[in-house]
Amino acid sequence: MDVEMKGMGRMTTRWLAERIDLLLGLLAPLGHGQEEEMARICAQEIAAWRARPSITKESTLRNPMTDTRNAIRERLEVTAANRWLNPQTQQYEHLALQYMNFTEEEWIRVMGDTQERFQRRLEEQQLLEQPDVLVQQAEALLHGEPWYELALGLAIATGRRSTEILKTAKLYPKTPSTILFEGQLKKRDLLMKPYEIPTLVEADLVLSAWRRLRALVDCSTLELDEVNNRYGSVVRALANERLRGLIPLRSSKEFVTTHLNRCIYGRLCVFYFAPSHVPDITYMATIYGHYWSAGEEEDVQRNYQSTLHYYDYVIGDGHGQVDRRQGIRLGEPGVEILEIFRPKEPRKEKPMAKKRADDQPTMPTKGHSIVRCTPQTRARFVQEERERGFFKDQNGLLSQLLDESILYRQGVQLLQPATEQLGAESFLQTLQALLEPQREQGRLDAQFKERWGISLAEVDALFQMIHDAGHDNPLKYVQEGVSKQDNLKAGAQKRQDHFRKKDFSQMPYSQLKDVRASAAADERIRRAILAIQKHNHRAQPVDRWYINAAVINGLIKTRFPIINAYLQEHQQDIDTHHQHLGIEPRYNRSKLVPVGDMIQIPDLPDQEPSSLPATTTLQD
Repeated sequence: MDVEMKGMGRMTTRWLAERIDLLLGLLAPLGHGQEEEMARICAQEIAAWRARPSITKESTLRNPMTDTRNAIRERLEVTAANRWLNPQTQQYEHLALQYMNFTEEEWIRVMGDTQERFQRRLEEQQLLEQPDVLVQQAEALLHGEPWYELALGLAIATGRRSTEILKTAKLYPKTPSTILFEGQLKKRDLLMKPYEIPTLVEADLVLSAWRRLRALVDCSTLELDEVNNRYGSVVRALANERLRGLIPLRSSKEFVTTHLNRCIYGRLCVFYFAPSHVPDITYMATIYGHYWSAGEEEDVQRNYQSTLHYYDYVIGDGHGQVDRRQGIRLGEPGVEILEIFRPKEPRKEKPMAKKRADDQPTMPTKGHSIVRCTPQTRARFVQEERERGFFKDQNGLLSQLLDESILYRQGVQLLQPATEQLGAESFLQTLQALLEPQREQGRLDAQFKERWGISLAEVDALFQMIHDAGHDNPLKYVQEGVSKQDNLKAGAQKRQDHFRKKDFSQMPYSQLKDVRASAAADERIRRAILAIQKHNHRAQPVDRWYINAAVINGLIKTRFPIINAYLQEHQQDIDTHHQHLGIEPRYNRSKLVPVGDMIQIPDLPDQEPSSLPATTTLQD
């Protein structure tokens, strides 16, 4: 039973990666003459998995088996000495795959889930009390401009993973409230045709936002893990910011994640779109694409175990109770039942026409191919069936191939002038020549991204924003902005160079207070402290001031970080002044008038000696 759940986008654990390396080293030299040894090694490896403390139940064996079989396919070369013809795929595979596998009974246990686990999820379900607000949030995000708002809005509205939205997904129009989705992760074992999913907002808005997102962010050259590492954290942070108050969490330490977005999507779709006769878990498994195959293409079943991972929420009625209604929006204009759940119309029997002697059968007899061909061609035909998703529908595949042949001939005819002009020898060479400018554009984009960390599409979006703001020449606008910044920096440097030669200790205060230089600020602070000290020597104890940053700021309105830095440097002299006159911080609290009404800084520099050194110039 050749069943696997291949983990696209999932990282293999370190312990398993190490065991896979050792296992492949043991299997690589073995072939048909050593099948008994090969079977023993594979059985021993599976037993080692079961002995690990982390493997607590059958379902946890799925990932080790999947990753190991994937590694055998990808890293062990298939030769005449070790190949095996898989009767289900009609493809040659490495002989080790025949032994590194579970039996049918084991796969059923691995793919199953216990009643206790399902019951636990039911008991821990959280109530969504504001479903309409969540939908409104998704719609607002899809009208946004930044890529991360579009990505989060699409995740909520379609229930797809961030990596699917940014890289693998292909979306096609279906109805005003549904789309066709292709490109699901974690499903390489089952060739999935595009399938219909509902959208929580209008389908046209979803498709438009998806196209805008793909124009802003190009992940075509990135691996799946790179997409998640580069963009996933940004989307998760935005989800936690925008949705935290709308989605109940089990603890204050839990965050809103894209997994929770998928959970919410399924539950909202049941509430809005699921027909009452369809169980909610069946509806959710369908729109999540949770299927697994028992080997034959036609034997495709819903994988309810995977769906249980998204069974964490139910709709609340606003009073702490569960609202179990389904399909409340069905019947609204443009809102229809998914095609898979619509009642099937009875097939009409066609009257049998009288058979003539020259009539030829249009369909093959049972057990025979629709066309006569060699075994090699037959194998190619079967492979096409699998890759295109026809599942032994030979007539459908042949019809599609003939349609494509017509399109190919039309393409050759349309490109014939270009072929002659370019001097190309074939249709493909013509296409390559015509596509080369686009490839060059792609190379330039990659180089630009590597050098500056942004794509040409992002630069284009920036220029469009500048143009929309009323600037006809975005490049000139940016250049003028850079030039302005350079001039500001040059002016600041010139002023600093000028002030380095100034003796601020002799400058009148009326001039000093308008000078923007750090040395001038220090001199203003020094004179303020000197004026307070002189006042304290003359005043009665009740009118004396404890010198601190707040008092100085009341006199000269200088920023606190500058005042604090000066005080830290001269704190010892100020403390000596306080101790000499017995001044304490509480003195300031008894004052009824501001310090500026009691103390004035003289305009001319004071000639009397002070414990604080005068500031003259800025020294490097």
